[in-house]
Amino acid sequence: MYGAEPCVYEVYGAELNVYEVNGMEPCVFEMYGVEPCVWSGAVYAKCTEHSRVCRSSYVWSLYVLKLRNIQVWYCDNRTDLENCISSKKSAIFNNSSKVPGMVCLQSLRSLFPAAVRGLIRQNRIHVRNTSGMSAGYNQANVVILHKSLAEDFEKFCKANSGPLPLLYRSDPGEWKCPPLSHDADIRTDCLLYRRYEHGVYRESLTSLESYTEQMKDMVTFYLGCSFSFESTVQKLGVPVRNVEQERNVSMYKTAVPCHGIGQFSCNLVVTMRPIPQDKLEAAVIATHPMKKYHGAPVHIGSPDYLGIKDLQKTDYGDAVWMHPGDVPVFWACGVTGVEAVASCRSPLAFTHSPGCMFITDVKNEDTPDPCATQEPLVVQISSDPLHYSLVSKQTAEKIRLLEEIVGIDPGNRGIKNLLIKDELLKSCLSLSHAKSILITTGFPTHYQKVPPEETDGPPGALAMATILQALGKKVVIVTDGHAIDMNKKIVADAIEQGVLKTSVPVLSYKGETPECALKFLCENGDATAPRFDHLVAIERAGRANDGNYYNARKINIKHLVDPIDDLFVAAQTIPGINTTGVGDGGNELGTGKVKEAVKKYIRNGDTIACDVAADFTVIAGVSNWGGYAVSCALYLLNTCQIHDRYLRKATGFPKLAERATWASSLPSIQKEEKLLAILVNHGIRSGVTGNLAMEVDGLPFYNAHSDMIKRLLEAAGVRRLRVHDDQGKNPETWIPTKIGGLFQREACWEFRASLREDLKSMVGEMKGEISSLGECTSHVENKMAEFTTSYNALIDEKEALKEELAQLSDKVQCLAKVFGSLELFNLFPHIMLQT
Repeated sequence: MYGAEPCVYEVYGAELNVYEVNGMEPCVFEMYGVEPCVWSGAVYAKCTEHSRVCRSSYVWSLYVLKLRNIQVWYCDNRTDLENCISSKKSAIFNNSSKVPGMVCLQSLRSLFPAAVRGLIRQNRIHVRNTSGMSAGYNQANVVILHKSLAEDFEKFCKANSGPLPLLYRSDPGEWKCPPLSHDADIRTDCLLYRRYEHGVYRESLTSLESYTEQMKDMVTFYLGCSFSFESTVQKLGVPVRNVEQERNVSMYKTAVPCHGIGQFSCNLVVTMRPIPQDKLEAAVIATHPMKKYHGAPVHIGSPDYLGIKDLQKTDYGDAVWMHPGDVPVFWACGVTGVEAVASCRSPLAFTHSPGCMFITDVKNEDTPDPCATQEPLVVQISSDPLHYSLVSKQTAEKIRLLEEIVGIDPGNRGIKNLLIKDELLKSCLSLSHAKSILITTGFPTHYQKVPPEETDGPPGALAMATILQALGKKVVIVTDGHAIDMNKKIVADAIEQGVLKTSVPVLSYKGETPECALKFLCENGDATAPRFDHLVAIERAGRANDGNYYNARKINIKHLVDPIDDLFVAAQTIPGINTTGVGDGGNELGTGKVKEAVKKYIRNGDTIACDVAADFTVIAGVSNWGGYAVSCALYLLNTCQIHDRYLRKATGFPKLAERATWASSLPSIQKEEKLLAILVNHGIRSGVTGNLAMEVDGLPFYNAHSDMIKRLLEAAGVRRLRVHDDQGKNPETWIPTKIGGLFQREACWEFRASLREDLKSMVGEMKGEISSLGECTSHVENKMAEFTTSYNALIDEKEALKEELAQLSDKVQCLAKVFGSLELFNLFPHIMLQT
C-alpha cells in the first residue's frame, strides 16, 4: 500500500475475497464468516449477528487486522483502527511488533471455532490456554487410550459423570468427532497435548501426527469442560477472574475419591473461580443445567473441606488473584481424566494439556440438561471456615413449611416472637454435611422427683439420632452423670421394641475447666482435629447470665445439671464445629441467640433466659417437635438431587436405593407412642403438669403429638399415613394425604384437585429421578460386568484344575503299575475327582 508490497489481511470468521481499495495495489482478504466493509481507504470486519462481539458496549467493538510479518493485533474501536492504518506502512517496513492502540489476542473471543482450530493447526496461537476463545461455544477435555481400556474408561466416566461428562467416544483410529465438529482432526486441533507412558507424564506435544500409526488402535474420549460455561455466567454479570487476568483457570487435586472402575482409580480434580459473594447464586443457577460441562459447583467456600491447603499452589493451571468480597467456588474438572490415565498405567496414552482444550462447533445454548427442572438455592452454613451448601428451592420451601408447622404456640407463651426464619434449613444443611454429631438432652425440671427429668427432649434426641445413623453418620448422646444409667436403659429398651435400629453411645461430661471441654471435643485437645462436626442440644437446661440453671418457674436447678454448656462455648472457638439449640421456652441450651426476645416476651425471661448461643436456634411449640422436624428435613435434603450431588461432589451414583431405609427411620406415631411408654415406665414425667402419663408438656399423645407427627410426615412427602379412630387406637385404614392436614372421606373432590397438583410437582421430580436411575442402571451394569468377568475367570480356573487333576490321576495310575494293583491306588482318582 502506498507503494509498499501487497499486504495480506486476515479477518477470521467465510470465503476468500480480493478487494482493490482506492486504486491501491490489490490486497488479499481472507474472510471466515464475517461481513467485509470499506471505510476510510481501509478494510475492516463488521460484526454480524453471528458474532457475540456485537453485543458488547461498542457498536463496532472489535476490528481484526493482520499485517504480513507482523504479530496478530486486534483493535478495540475505530480510533485504534485509524491509528493502525496510519502506522501500518512503517510497521511493514520496520517489521515492528508494536502498533499504537492495539490489544493482542482479545479478539480470539469472537472467532468461530473452525477459525481457531485452523490457527491452532498452523501453530499460530502462542498462548497457554483456550479459556475465553470462541466465546459461546463448548470446549472439551481429551483422553486418548488403547482400545483395550476403552470399555472400562467409559464406565469410569459414567460412574463419575460430574468431572467426566462424556460428549463423544470415537472408534479406534477415528480422528474426527462428527457430533462436535465437521472438519476437526484430534491429532492437531488441541493447543497442547501430554504423552504418558505407564502412567508417567513424559512430554508435551503440539501435534500427535507422528503417532498416527499407534493411534489407529486408540480411542478418543471427548469430555465436557468448564470453559464452556464461562461466557454464560459472564452474560449474567458474573466476572470470570481467570479470563480477566488472562490466565489459565486454577486446578487442584482434592482428597475426594472418585468411584473406581477396573484399572481407573483417582481422586477428583476441581477448578476454582473466585466469584463475588452477591453473584454466587447467579453463577450456580447459570451452570446447574449445563450437566455436560460439569453443571453446578461441587463446593463453595473454604478449600480445606476438599483437602486443598493453599489456593496459590495449583496442581494445574495458574493461580488466580481474588478480589475483596470474592468467594472461592469449585467445579468438578475434566482433568480428573488426566489423573485417571496416570492411575491405569497404560503403556501409551495421550491427553490434552490442562487448559488447552478442544474447541467444538456446538453452542453452549444448545446443551442445557432437560431434566434439570429444579432450581438451586445457595445457603451459607458457616463463616469460620467459610462454607455454603446447595439445595433445590422446592426442597427449601418444604423445610420452611416444617419450620412453620412446629412453630405453633400451644401454651400461648409467646414463643412465636423467638422464631428466626430458615434456622431449621441452615441447621439441617450443616448436619447433612457433618460426619460425627454429638446430641445432648436432659432437663431435670422436677427437682423434687426421682428421676427429675421430663418427657420432652429424649424422644426428639432419639428421632434425630435414628435418621442421622441411617444417613451413615456417627452419633453420641451426652447427658448428666446422674441420668446416664437411665438413658442407657432407655436406649436398650428402644432397640428391643423396634424404636431404634442401632444402639447410640451415651456419655456424660463433668469438665471443670475450658481445657476439659477442648480435650473432650478434640483429639488430644488439638483444635485442628475435632471429634465432632456438629453439636445439637434439644430440651437441655441452659446456663443463664448469672451462671445458674432455671426451669420455667424460675427455680434454680444447678445442682442437677452438669456443665455441658462449656462444650458449646468451646465449640465457638474450634473451626469446623457448628452448633444447634432446639428449645420451646428460651431457657434451653443454645437459645442464647434469642435471649433478648426471651427477656421481652417470655414469662420470667429476665431470669431464666439462656446466655449460651448456638449457631442455629430452632424454636418449636414442644422441643420434641423440633427434633421430629430436623429428622424430616434431613430426609428431604438427602432425597433432593441437587443437595445429594453436592454432598458426593458429583462423583459416584445417587443413593436412591437407600431412600426407603431413610423413610423407615423417620419418627412415626407407633414408634413415638412406644418410646413415650418406655419413658413413663422409667418414671419420667410430663414437664408442665408433672403427670406420670402419656403426655409431653401437658399435651396428651393423642391427638396433640400424634397429629403433629402426621403433619410433619405429610410435609416431608410421606403421602400415606395410618389413621386412628377417635380414641387414638385401632388403626382404621390407609388414605392419601396432602401437605398441611388429612383429608376427610367426604372431601373427595377437594382431594382430587389437590392430588392433581401434587402429581404435577411429582412429575418434575420423577424426571430428575429417572435421570439418576439411569446412572444407577449404569452402576448395576458395571457391577454385572465385573461379576461376569470374575465368573468367567473362575470357570477358566476350574477347567485348569480339571486338567491338572487328570494329569495327577495319570501319575497315580503309573505309580499303581509300579507298586502293583492296589485297590487304594485304583480308588484314589475317584476320591480326587469327588474332592
